Amino acid sequence: MDDITPYIFVGAGIVLLSFAYRQRIKISLLKNAAKAEAVVIDNIEKYHQHGKSGYTKLYYPVVKYNSGSNEVICQLPYGFSPEKSAGTILTIYYNPEKPSEVYDDSAAGFKALPIILMLSGGTMLILGLLYFVGCFLW
Repeated sequence: MDDITPYIFVGAGIVLLSFAYRQRIKISLLKNAAKAEAVVIDNIEKYHQHGKSGYTKLYYPVVKYNSGSNEVICQLPYGFSPEKSAGTILTIYYNPEKPSEVYDDSAAGFKALPIILMLSGGTMLILGLLYFVGCFLW
């Protein structure tokens, strides 16, 4: 069995299913999240390596917002380039039970993505597994 095709299908299927799961979790977190307007008070500069030769500089805003009667200050879990200047107002979503837990709302706009990923990943996984089973039966 020298053909690598079933391995590619099974691997791609598993990767797509894991992305679908993560996206689905993100959407469910956003359903229970509270929305707030946050003011950027600072930026934390971080470098992320990409490839062997380069780095990307991202700025992670430190924001201040009100959660009920409490004022919360936290660093956002996602970065921007260029940096957001102090005083910029951002819309954020946070966990009302843990106000310092902030979510990115990028998943909110495309709710069909987990379904597409699950269907694609499941199909690829089944095709790869069927190929393996077929090799053993013939």
